Amino acid sequence: SEMPPAIRIERLKRHYRDLPVTADFFACAPDGSFQSRPLGPGEYVLHVSNVPYKIRVLVTKNEGVVISDIDMGTSLQQSIWETLDMKQVGRWSIENERITRLLSHKESAAVTAELLRIVKDGKSPYSWKENAITALGKMTDRAGVLDNLLLLMTVDEDDMQTSQIIRALENSKQANEKIIRTVSQFRNHSNQRIRWASYYTMRKLAEADASSRELAIPLMIDMLDDPWYRIRADVAGTLGFLQAEEALPALAITKKDRIGQVRVWAAWAVWKISGESQPAIALMTSHLYSTNYSGKWEAAYLLDSFEELPPLTVTALLEASNYEVKPPYVGVVFERNRIKRSAISTLKKRAPNALEK
Repeated sequence: SEMPPAIRIERLKRHYRDLPVTADFFACAPDGSFQSRPLGPGEYVLHVSNVPYKIRVLVTKNEGVVISDIDMGTSLQQSIWETLDMKQVGRWSIENERITRLLSHKESAAVTAELLRIVKDGKSPYSWKENAITALGKMTDRAGVLDNLLLLMTVDEDDMQTSQIIRALENSKQANEKIIRTVSQFRNHSNQRIRWASYYTMRKLAEADASSRELAIPLMIDMLDDPWYRIRADVAGTLGFLQAEEALPALAITKKDRIGQVRVWAAWAVWKISGESQPAIALMTSHLYSTNYSGKWEAAYLLDSFEELPPLTVTALLEASNYEVKPPYVGVVFERNRIKRSAISTLKKRAPNALEK
């Protein structure tokens, strides 16, 4: 079949002579993704810089670009859209400023309703949704917010948005048991981003109060056999940080994981819970002497946790501190560089005299 003609973004400028200011446009696809390439047939949402308008356009094969809707919005909506469209200046993120403005708005009920509408609207720009979800995560004490987010999380087919909603709920100050029970349903999801978000939100809620901790720990123990090694390592470290005694049998198995990074974090966790330092130090020291880089940086970094280090461990750290590294810091050189930096940091704190020799 014949490929339809593509419409370049620049051509869209000709159709907006009635706008009160000169504006630059970029198009968003229905899923909110930025379209830098020529536009094929379909419906799009246009961003107009410095103008709080939502403009829907229809790109067709025969007629080119056709405006299907211009929504000027209410003054409140314009204020919210302008806040969501705030651009980052320089290196510093302005996400906190966006969220603060939305949280402090005097018309709280109306702001909440508009943010929920944006999240539910399949045509909303992705950047708006992302910031709206983050703000709503801090508004779960407002009527209807938590129930709507939990519902969206379970029915939404957009994996990225689902993971964002799960992460946003880590800021909740109420109904944590309900959140944990819902979020935990995603701990076996096929998408590793969603599984990690599920783990991390349960962790943050478990750190917040005792009842959440009791509920979340068994669920996180189940994640010690997650397919992704980073989740296994992070969960092991969290169980140690929470000093979850019920996790010791599972962590003993995790200490034999096929990935060094996971083994090191599991050993550290067992020490945090049991107080037995020698097995953990011995395992980390063996990783420093290993020819495999997996777990070396974690070992050099986590050995900083122990008050006293045996001579063999100090020697291993000294050897790591003498790694030769040259830019560019990529691949193996990147690993050697961060192992070296962590080894030096640990020696400065735990064996400063060794560095002076």
